[in-house]
Amino acid sequence: MEDATKMAESMPYMVISRDFLLTRVLSGNKAYSAKQSLISNLVQHLSNNLNDLQTVMDSGEYAYTPAECAILRDKRIALLHLFYENGDFGFYHSHLSDTHLKQAKHYAQIGDLEKALEHLSSAATHSIRFITESDMGNTALVFRGSSRGSWSTNIPENDAAVLLGNMEDKVFDSIRSCEEFIKIKNMLTSYAGSWIIE
Repeated sequence: MEDATKMAESMPYMVISRDFLLTRVLSGNKAYSAKQSLISNLVQHLSNNLNDLQTVMDSGEYAYTPAECAILRDKRIALLHLFYENGDFGFYHSHLSDTHLKQAKHYAQIGDLEKALEHLSSAATHSIRFITESDMGNTALVFRGSSRGSWSTNIPENDAAVLLGNMEDKVFDSIRSCEEFIKIKNMLTSYAGSWIIE
């Protein structure tokens, strides 16, 4: 741990890293592309860290309460909507599905069943859109003209199948018989399966 910390601390600050410096030295199309790449990396970094900001402090207590974690998840959702204003989130549909699922579990746990169903419905929508639209073009203004790049996964099940599995969690027992819950489950079932690698 000591060696790893020393190595990390010997690296340059983020603002003088390759990605930042290229935006300052290039010009024309290359500068524009470098700026888009930098912003894309920052959005991914922020999204990932907002998802994983909860930490056990030296005191043994968590840094955030469950209610505060829900606020942070709302910030992650808002961040992605800010940058992808037309809703073509690409890979981030997966991030949004996961975040809405966590919100659904939180609200089901505290007894806000309406919000639980609302977030579960959003999770289902994003999981299906990730399966059906992840390779579509990008119309977000800040990323105009850039390619989406590629993505990979370490699990064989697609996002609809993963979400269906999560819906079996006992936290949802209070809404399991609701018409909306059954509708969401049926909708996901028609898309659930394994990723098709071409």
